[in-house]
Amino acid sequence: MKKNLFMYMAAFSLIGLSSCGDGEPSPTGELTLEATANTSVNTGAGSANLRTTSGITITDFKINIREVEFDFDDKDDDSADSVYKDIKLKGPFELDLVKDGTVVASTIGVAELPNAVYKEVEFKLHKGDVAGSEMYGKSIFIAGTIGNIPFELWHDTDEEFEINFKDQNGMAIQGEEVKAVINFNIGQLFSGMSNIDLSAARDSDGDGIIEIDPKGADDNKDIAHEVKEALEDITDAIDDKD
Repeated sequence: MKKNLFMYMAAFSLIGLSSCGDGEPSPTGELTLEATANTSVNTGAGSANLRTTSGITITDFKINIREVEFDFDDKDDDSADSVYKDIKLKGPFELDLVKDGTVVASTIGVAELPNAVYKEVEFKLHKGDVAGSEMYGKSIFIAGTIGNIPFELWHDTDEEFEINFKDQNGMAIQGEEVKAVINFNIGQLFSGMSNIDLSAARDSDGDGIIEIDPKGADDNKDIAHEVKEALEDITDAIDDKD
């Protein structure tokens, strides 16, 4: 399922941050793509400090993505005349967005892009296939506490996203080095999950960790399904406003 997420309202945003270059421009530029997170309830630089009204605290947030593609702006003359196809970083990429309660930035990759105007980036949220990795079989992983009890929530849902650059004119590559950041708004995600009572999740096997996943390790499969549907509803609502 493909989602088209606009920057000013989306759970994801994409911002071109900086560029630099000297002398004659080369026919290509180097783009460094990163991912990070933000939340409207940050209380300090770098600190996620995400607590919901139901007493849930988020300490770790990871996603697994692949097939990151940079799309030309068809209205740009240089792009229209170019023989280049849209550029893709295959992946997979395991991205830490929040680690031990601190928002972090993860580098997705570096791409050599032909000079042109780029309108969007596409990527797929996809379960990991690296054996032995914490993200094996998972596309999204969230950990924290419900009250005083640790919890782990994960899902293997596959989603495809299209993200427009925040600047309506797109991002211009002109032979320089550029950095762009995909920003995941955790606060908006959990606002969209406000109707889900995560505090009702149980530690059925008594191992001290509440597990919420589609496999039903702690008999919380129904809650995991609600989380997946909430994620889809958030992006569908954004599509409806497109």
